Amino acid sequence: MDANLTYQKSAKGLDEIRSRRYRLPKRPRVLLILVDGRTPLDLVLSQARALGIEDSTVYELISAGFIEPVPSGMAGTEADPAMNGDAAERFARAQRLMNDSIVNALGFRALFFTLRLERCATLADLQALLPEYQKALSRGGDSAEVGVLTSRLRALLN
Repeated sequence: MDANLTYQKSAKGLDEIRSRRYRLPKRPRVLLILVDGRTPLDLVLSQARALGIEDSTVYELISAGFIEPVPSGMAGTEADPAMNGDAAERFARAQRLMNDSIVNALGFRALFFTLRLERCATLADLQALLPEYQKALSRGGDSAEVGVLTSRLRALLN
């Protein structure tokens, strides 16, 4: 495993995020959420370490087929093809991060938050929802997890 590579969720990883079919434990699931196809693995690992997630968890996700390296020359191209422009791409990534992390933390109790999230149409809408996101996330996660996810989200929103 090369820490300078960028990894993305495989079809199996995306299926786990959507349906929890494989019932990943909490820490590997949080790491799976952090893998976005754009952030180099060394940065993902540093954020994961702040959450107490060991580097070996990445090996587990790779060997189980949940994540895979982004093909050479394709890093950073995960944006939704229907979206145009940097702001639209950041919006889509931020909305996906908020949705995946809040559902991970709260399960079905995240329904009302996700409904509000789906009504957001701009980065400013997501920014306005940030305090509620932090509050809801803190109900289901530890403070380190809230800090890392909020930091990643702020970077996307600014």
